Amino acid sequence: MANINYKVDFSKLDKKFDKLKTLERELMPQVFDEFVAITPIAEKNGGNARRNTTYNGNVIAAMYPYATVLDDGRHLTERGMRGSLQAPEGMTKPTIEKIPQMAKDIVKRLGK
Repeated sequence: MANINYKVDFSKLDKKFDKLKTLERELMPQVFDEFVAITPIAEKNGGNARRNTTYNGNVIAAMYPYATVLDDGRHLTERGMRGSLQAPEGMTKPTIEKIPQMAKDIVKRLGK
């Protein structure tokens, strides 16, 4: 009976994992900035929604009572039109659509 020994060299993988960790650290602040940038500013409260949006780790928290109304985008309900003209698609959907390009830009820069 023959034994087969095979050694796996993870050193190259370790470098790739380090780049992935860097991607995560750099991507989330950009995602947060994009989310906040497209969050509507109402004249009556002067940016309450933007001021009360935070992130911790990989979680963006919109901490105001009408967050879901804004994030649902402009839409018709039984009570009439809801949402904001400033963010007709809400904030989450447009932000998510930009994440692949943000990640590509970071990966491209990390590859140098």
